Amino acid sequence: MLVVLVVMAIGMSAVALAFRPDARRPLALEAERLALLLEQAREESQLSGTSLALEWHAGGYTFVRRDLTDNGPEWLPVVDDDIYRARTLPGGATILQVRADNGLVPEGGRVGLNIDGVQRLEIQLSLQEARTQVVSEPDGRGFQVLADAAGS
Repeated sequence: MLVVLVVMAIGMSAVALAFRPDARRPLALEAERLALLLEQAREESQLSGTSLALEWHAGGYTFVRRDLTDNGPEWLPVVDDDIYRARTLPGGATILQVRADNGLVPEGGRVGLNIDGVQRLEIQLSLQEARTQVVSEPDGRGFQVLADAAGS
């Protein structure tokens, strides 16, 4: 059910953004996609009891799952689910920085997505002069996309 909702939301976002004559449309679409994926991953983590996290680098991101291995618990990339596959940001878009409760998350760092983990998460995206943020607030409203005034 969640998969259907995410697919529908991404489709609706794409249609809504297609009618805006805005040069920032590709960045806004990627930010919307990321926000929806983060929300779904957080909900899935809560419902299934599986720990999911986001690992980021400038050109994209990967969802990882905490699994028990012969060496103990390890964070491994999610490879058996197309929704959480590794993603490369298109068209030169980049992730500038990720900030969680305890400060900046270094490139290659991981942010847990369960409700008891990070209370506030900010992901700053950029494409040319356009800037956008994906933000999660501690009040449980989920992830939101905020257009930044930089480059206006």
